[in-house]
Amino acid sequence: QIARAPASRAKLQPIAPVHAGTGNVAVQLGAFATQDGAQRALRHYAARHTALGGHKLSMVKVQVANKIYWRVLATGFASRSASAACHSVTSGGGACFVRADLSRFQPSQPVGFARNTAKPAPHNAIAPGLARRK
Repeated sequence: QIARAPASRAKLQPIAPVHAGTGNVAVQLGAFATQDGAQRALRHYAARHTALGGHKLSMVKVQVANKIYWRVLATGFASRSASAACHSVTSGGGACFVRADLSRFQPSQPVGFARNTAKPAPHNAIAPGLARRK
């Protein structure tokens, strides 16, 4: 009969939990003329871009030049991780840019805005890769 040494338990080192979404930078994934278009984009990015994992994906209704748009955002990034996530999205054929996460400001806090002189996207514009296939 063979003597067996008692099984030793491996010591596990606890790791700090990941608290995603604590930064004040957002990745804007698109702006859409319809809520339906924004919802499709949100589902697309949630399903296909793991770099956005752990961050809150949301739609924000905004008015620009008397027109309503729906922005799709991934929020809670630190600056460098937002840039890395955006690079990952664009490498996969998506479109995005890094911006301040204005949803973190309280209404009582003064916020300065620069005038946006860019022309708004056409009413039927959608992000590359999201066009409906016929």
